[in-house]
Amino acid sequence: MPIKFRCTKCGKLLGIASRKAGTEVNCPICEQKLVVPSPDEAPPSSKSEASADQKKKTDKPSSEKKKKQGTEKKAPTDATPLDQKQQVPTEETTLPPQPSDIQDSPGEFDLSELVVYDDELPQQGVAATYLSGEQQPEAGQPVPLGMVLFPRRAYYIQAALILVMATVTFLAGFFIGRGTAEHEFNAMEEEARQRSFLEGSVYYNQTADERTGDMGTVVILLPEMGLSEVLKERIPTDGLRPGDPVPPDEMPSMQLLKKADGLYAQVDKDGDFHMKVPDTGIYNLLIISKNTNRGNNDNLNEADEFSMDRYFRDVTSLIGENKFKWQQIEVTRIMQPLEIEFGQSGK
Repeated sequence: MPIKFRCTKCGKLLGIASRKAGTEVNCPICEQKLVVPSPDEAPPSSKSEASADQKKKTDKPSSEKKKKQGTEKKAPTDATPLDQKQQVPTEETTLPPQPSDIQDSPGEFDLSELVVYDDELPQQGVAATYLSGEQQPEAGQPVPLGMVLFPRRAYYIQAALILVMATVTFLAGFFIGRGTAEHEFNAMEEEARQRSFLEGSVYYNQTADERTGDMGTVVILLPEMGLSEVLKERIPTDGLRPGDPVPPDEMPSMQLLKKADGLYAQVDKDGDFHMKVPDTGIYNLLIISKNTNRGNNDNLNEADEFSMDRYFRDVTSLIGENKFKWQQIEVTRIMQPLEIEFGQSGK
């Protein structure tokens, strides 16, 4: 029978011919130097072999007892004559020796080199015990199959790398987001610098000593054109007269006003108005009072009517009898608020 024993380092089950007992060999798996134990010293390779050995020991006395009893039995009186035995040859004398009578399995007695047995695995639950931390393999002891051990410093290095990557990612996101926000803020600030705010107040006197805001007064701002230039489509007056509701953006007069880069506003109850002018330059400002009228002798100036006629289809319908101001102004980045006083109605 071959000698089976386990490597003291990797735990692999090894086997070698019994004549190699006491010799020094190297484990073919981990190159650990081993001394081949004698058949009596070799530990059982598994629980099944240990139980089989124990069973053989317990069964040996009974088999010997039966053998002894068999020898004490008397020989039969009617023995077969010798010549009759020679005439009938038995099957045992004619059959050649079988391999099973010589060895248990092919090649068992021909193991001059170490062989590795892979038919046995660690007991169930051993690897789980190691992984749970309840038990750690001692130095020099075999590690259960399926389990990989790492040095503790590898975990520390991995944790440090994760921390560094998280810090770098956070800082990168912070600076990128900060740069984007700063860029947007600068763009908004630049846009605000390019725009100009035109604001002012419009008043009228209900009595000689009482001044109040001219609520509902119309304020229209138009870019200056040359005296010979006329809009291709002059702006209709519907919705732009004092007293008209605030015109919606879809109204033709508002669409044409926007097409001409013009602006429209109404004075609030406090007499104030505000406009965001897209660019600086020379503009014509038209303010039509809501609560004051011109006197009978205060007719529309022909020069003003001619200048406004380049922008509007019907200037007379737009102005009506209301007081108005048509003046040219220069819009700059920083402007002082305008203040318009219409006085008393009819005067």
